[in-house]
Amino acid sequence: MSKVFTILFLLLFITACNPKSSATGGALYNALLTLLGPSASDPSSNAANAAASLLTLSFSTGESVDLNGGHGSSAIGIVVDPSGNGSTSGISLNGSGVPQIIFVNNAQGQPIGVDVNGDGLLDYYLCALEGGAVILKTGPNCTGNQVFVYPGLGYDENGDGVVDNPILALLANDLNPPISSIFPASGIYGGAQNVTVTCADNLAPGNLVYSTDGKVPSFSPLVGYVKNPTMASFTVGSFGQGIYTVQYRCRDLAGNLENVHSTTYEVNYNLPNVTLESVTGNFYVSNVSGAVNSQSFVWKSNQNGTFMIRANGTGCNDGAILSSGNVSANVSNTFIINAGSLSVGTNPLYVCVTAGFTGQASLTVVRDDTPPTVTPNPAAGNYGKEQNFALQCTDNSGAACSVIAYTIDGTNPTISGSTGTVLTGSAYSNSILLPNGTLNRTYRFLARDKAGNLSAVQSATYSIDTTLPTINILSTIPAPYSGYVVIDNLISPQISWEVSGNKVSYFLKKKSESVCPLSQDVCPKSDMCVLCPNPGVANCPTGKYKDTAGNLYTTEGDCSCNNGITLFGSNSNVSGSLGAANPIAIVSQINNLNFSLDRSKLLICVANASPGFGPQYASREIDVWKDIDPPQVVKVTPSINSHNVKPDPGKIVITFSEPMKNTTPVFTLQYFNGSSWVTFPFNASYKPNYAWNSDAGEAHNVLTVTLPWVRFPENAYLRWQLDKNSVKDVSDNSAQSNDVSGQVAGVFMTGSYFSTVPVTYKSLVFKTGQAYCFSFAGTTDWVNCLGDTSSIWGDPRQGQDGFFQLGSVMSTSSATNSTYPTEAATKDDKTTLVWHNSVTGGYYNFYDALQYCSNLNSIPVVGGTTRGYANRTDWRLPAAEELETVLGYQGAHSIPFSWGCSGVGVELDFWSSSFFTSNLSNTWYVDFCKQNVYFAPLGSGKRVRCVSGSIPSAP
Repeated sequence: MSKVFTILFLLLFITACNPKSSATGGALYNALLTLLGPSASDPSSNAANAAASLLTLSFSTGESVDLNGGHGSSAIGIVVDPSGNGSTSGISLNGSGVPQIIFVNNAQGQPIGVDVNGDGLLDYYLCALEGGAVILKTGPNCTGNQVFVYPGLGYDENGDGVVDNPILALLANDLNPPISSIFPASGIYGGAQNVTVTCADNLAPGNLVYSTDGKVPSFSPLVGYVKNPTMASFTVGSFGQGIYTVQYRCRDLAGNLENVHSTTYEVNYNLPNVTLESVTGNFYVSNVSGAVNSQSFVWKSNQNGTFMIRANGTGCNDGAILSSGNVSANVSNTFIINAGSLSVGTNPLYVCVTAGFTGQASLTVVRDDTPPTVTPNPAAGNYGKEQNFALQCTDNSGAACSVIAYTIDGTNPTISGSTGTVLTGSAYSNSILLPNGTLNRTYRFLARDKAGNLSAVQSATYSIDTTLPTINILSTIPAPYSGYVVIDNLISPQISWEVSGNKVSYFLKKKSESVCPLSQDVCPKSDMCVLCPNPGVANCPTGKYKDTAGNLYTTEGDCSCNNGITLFGSNSNVSGSLGAANPIAIVSQINNLNFSLDRSKLLICVANASPGFGPQYASREIDVWKDIDPPQVVKVTPSINSHNVKPDPGKIVITFSEPMKNTTPVFTLQYFNGSSWVTFPFNASYKPNYAWNSDAGEAHNVLTVTLPWVRFPENAYLRWQLDKNSVKDVSDNSAQSNDVSGQVAGVFMTGSYFSTVPVTYKSLVFKTGQAYCFSFAGTTDWVNCLGDTSSIWGDPRQGQDGFFQLGSVMSTSSATNSTYPTEAATKDDKTTLVWHNSVTGGYYNFYDALQYCSNLNSIPVVGGTTRGYANRTDWRLPAAEELETVLGYQGAHSIPFSWGCSGVGVELDFWSSSFFTSNLSNTWYVDFCKQNVYFAPLGSGKRVRCVSGSIPSAP
C-alpha cells in the first residue's frame, strides 16, 4: 500500500505543480481520495488524513463562492469567519455576515463538508471541479447527487428543481433567539474546572462566543472567543485561586442573538478539588430491561478525606446519599449509577469530598424509561412525484436520539439497546431518494434513544409513479366556435370529457391569469406561472415553472392547477375520485356565474396521486367566451384619423371585441376630392378580399380587408365603411356603430412610400442620359459637351448636366418567367423594381388604371383558379417617384415603349398612384415625351404601365 501511495503522491505532485495542467488542486484531492477509498469524513482514516495533508481545499474570508458551480441558477455566498482566526469559517448567503453554512473540517482543520442546520454534523460534502468551481454532493469524494442551493429556500438534493431541505426558508422566518447553557454550575471548587457551554435552538443553533476576562462577549466587534455549534469546552481556574467569571451567548443561523449569560466560579485551594473525568454533558439511563440500566463515571479528589455522592439535592447538604466512604488523594474512583436508584426525569448528582472544607463536582443523569418515537416523512403511500424519505426521531427526554436503523428487504431491523450497535439493517443518516418507478418498497425502522430505550419496529410502504393521465375533450355544449365555447347569461357550459392512465382524482377550476385586451398586438404572458429561463436564475431552475409564491412545478399545467380559482354556485361533476377503469367518461356542467364577460379559461385537472402524496396534475384548458353585448370595434389598422400611413400593404384590419360569424361584409372605400367623398368603383370581379382570422387559439374576431391594388394610393385621404348589420357575433348581434354615420367606419391619410420607408436607392443619383448642353435661350449644340469648358452662344456649358454626366448608370435585366415566356417583364437592377413590358393600347382614367394593374394578379386558369402575370402577384400602379426612376431625358428610356413622341397630345403620359395633395381631385402622372411630372383630374385619360416589387428598405 505504501508503494501505491508513493506513486499516487508523485503523480499528484507532478500534476499539481505543472503550470499547464488544467486540473485544480481540489479536483486532484477528490480523485486521490477516491483511489484511496476511505471516506474523508472519517477523521480517524489514515488514508484520508494523509491525502488531506498533501492537498487541501481552502477558502479565504471575503471570497465569493458559487456552491452551484455555475450549473443552473447561481448560489453566490461570501466566506465569513466570525472567529477571526480561520477556525469558524462558513458562508453567508444573505449578505448579513452571519453564516448559514458552516464548514466541517477533518482532523487537520481542512474543510471537507458543510453543516447547514447547526447540529455540528456534516450534512453535505464539498467537491472541487475542474476550473476551481466548488459544489456540494450527497456523498464523499464527489460521489452521490449534486446538491443545489437556492438562497432563501433551501437545498435540492436530487436535482429536480424542488427544494428537499427547506432550512433556508425556515431560517428566513425565524425570529426566536437560541438558548445556551453551561456545565458545571456556578460554585466554589478546589481547582480548575473544565467548562462546557452548549447552544440550543428551535431550528438551527449557530456560533457561540464567550469571554473569561470580564469583557462582554460580542460577535461584532469581535470580543472573546468564537466557536462553532453546538458546544464550546474550555478550562476555568488555571491561574490559581480566585473568582472567575464566564460570560457567554449564542447566535443561531438565522442571526438571532440571545442576551449575555454570566456564571461565576470560585477556586479555593483549601477545598478539595473534585474532578470528573470525560464528563461533558448529561448521562442517560433507563430501568427498562435491555436498555442502558447503568452508567459509570470516574472521579478524583486532590486531598484525602471522606466523600458522599448525593442525588436530587441542591448540593452537598441535602439529597439522597447514593454512596459514601473515605477517599485517597489523586486516586481514580469509579461510581456506577443504577437507573433504579434514580427518579424518572432529570437527577442532579453531587460528588462531595470533605477534608476540613468540602469541595464538590456535579453532573446530571437523566432517567428515561420511555421509548422514542420515530416518524417517516413523508407518510407511507402512493406518490405522484419523487420523494425524499426521511426518518425523524423525537424523545421525551428532549435529547436527540442515538441511532435509527432500517431495512428494505422485509426483515426487521435490530439495535442493541445497551450499546446502540445496529445488529440488523442499516443506520439511517440522511434522507433517501425515492425515484420514479419505486413500487411497493417497504421500509421497516426503529430508533434508540440515549438511554437505550427502543421504539417498536414500524413500517411504511411507498410507490412512486410520476406519469400523468391523459385527458380528452369529447364535446361541449354549446359546440365550440373557432375554439371558444361561447355562452351568454343563460347558458351554463357542459363539457364531456374522458381520462385514462395514472389517475386518482379530478377537479375543475378557472385558470388564474390576466386577460389580454384585444386591442393589444402583443400580450405579456400571465405571470401566475412563469417558465424559468435558460440559463436558470436564482430560485428558478431551467425548465421549471414558478408561481408568484415561489413554488416550483414540473409542468405549466401542474402550476396552473395548483393556482386555479375554485368554482362556486351550483355545478355538477366538477370534482371527485377516479377508479382504475380506463377510460372514465365524465360530463361536467359549470354554473354560468363563474365566468365574467369576455374570455376565460376553464381547467380540467386530474391528479396522479392523492392530496398530501405529492400529486402532479395533468390538465386541459377549455376556452370560454361570455357574450351579452353587441360586438364593438376595439382596434383598427391603420388607426382612425392617422396620418402619413405607409401605403404598403393595402390592408385594413378591424378587430372586434368578441368572436364573429364568418360573414362577407358590405364594404365601401372612398377618397376625399377636396369637397366631397367619392366612392371607388368595385365590381364582382374587381373587389377587396375579406378574411377572418382562423388560426388555432384565435378568437375569429379580426377582419382583414385586402384591397385589390396591393398598396393604398399615395397621399390620399381615405374613408372605409362596413354595414354594421353585415358583421355579427356568434349570438347574431350586429356590430355597434363607431361613427356618426351609424355604421362601422374609419378615416386615415396615406403618405408616400418614400416618406414612410427609408429606401436604399435614395442615396443614389442616377444618370439622366443628358449629353447635350443648351444656351439660356434654349439653343442646343447637338454634340456631347462632357467636360467642354467653352461657351455656347455666349453662355457657359460648365455646370450643366451634359457637362458633368455624373450619377449611377442604369442597368436592366429580363424578369420574364420561363413558364410564361410571352409575358415579358424587365427588372431595373438598381431599384429592383420589375416593370410590365406591355403598355396599354389605349387610355384609362385613374380608377381603371388601378383595376388594370390589379387584373394582372388574377389571370384565370383552367380549374377556376388564377395566377399572376409573369408568375408575379404583386402588380400595381406605380408611385410618381417610382416612374421617375426610369425616366430618360435624352435618348432611349431604360424601359422600352411602343410609341415615339410626336410632341402633341398625351402619347406617353403615364398614371401614378400618387394623389396631388394641393388638389385631391387630381393625381400625378409622368410625361415620358416631355420628361416632366404633372397632375391631372382622376377622370382624365392616360396610359398605364404596371410595376411589381418594392425598392429595398435601408439597412
